[in-house]
Amino acid sequence: MKHSNFLFSVIFGFFTIFTIFTFPNIDAQDEKILELEDIAKNNPKNLDILLKLAVTYYESGMCEKAISLYDEILDIRSNYPEVIFGKAICLNQLGLPEQSLLILDTVPSQNKNEIHILLTKGNSYLMLRESDKAEEYFKKVLEKNPDSESGLISMIILAKQLRDHNMAETFLAKLFGETPAPSQINPQSGVMPFALSFNDSEIYSASLQMQIRNSADKLVAIVESEKILHVPHPLMYEILDNNAIFVETIQNDAGIFEIKKIIVKDSEPAISSYFLDRATLSFDEYLVFFAYNMAIPIEEGDYTIAEWTIKKKIG
Repeated sequence: MKHSNFLFSVIFGFFTIFTIFTFPNIDAQDEKILELEDIAKNNPKNLDILLKLAVTYYESGMCEKAISLYDEILDIRSNYPEVIFGKAICLNQLGLPEQSLLILDTVPSQNKNEIHILLTKGNSYLMLRESDKAEEYFKKVLEKNPDSESGLISMIILAKQLRDHNMAETFLAKLFGETPAPSQINPQSGVMPFALSFNDSEIYSASLQMQIRNSADKLVAIVESEKILHVPHPLMYEILDNNAIFVETIQNDAGIFEIKKIIVKDSEPAISSYFLDRATLSFDEYLVFFAYNMAIPIEEGDYTIAEWTIKKKIG
């Protein structure tokens, strides 16, 4: 499969609950709407024109108008699957998943198992946090097409909602393959659609201690954080294992753990007039960790020492 950077810029373009609109030129879109409205006014029963106008409303973020027009069409032709789907998408976009499910139940039986219908139902249940039902519909999509990017992405988003690292790893590996490009699994991209808290993992946890020292090596500040994001692709764990230094093995009531550290000195940190509010850990252009919830004062001549401590359950 080929995967482009669109997965981070418009990752949820198809998914109702996460849609990120990339509008065309506003003036051109307004002109298109006015033109279609004029045509529709003179052809009030032409379903193709009405549907085209409704879709244009939706693409312009005008879901209320789109729904009103979809209802007009359904009054003329009640079993119009494309219109039912369009209305369901808009209802999800407006945060009304219950109503979306109700309208999807009216889809003609021959269309009920089409992938876009299954995805929309799954997204509605995802909004309702009914994870079992969402998973049921997303799995149906993958049964019909195991390589469906939309289905795989849906499962990853579900895994993120469930904080299930194993599930996320499985579907990220299927989506991106074993050796994704660095940009594909960069949690700083877009809205960080695939990033999970590293410390939600059943196997791993991590913390960061950041020292700030000035040009005279005087300690200016120490900031710690356990709010660490990462994209749970299996490759990330390989990178960590290959670059961390073993410290010790410990045992407690929770199990046996291997402790490793990665220490990174940055002599030229990004200077801000406010604060360095986050820290990253990268290897070979892969962004492995993204720590946030920090507030570190940085001035000219300062340097940082980041000490990442990684704990892995091994027994």
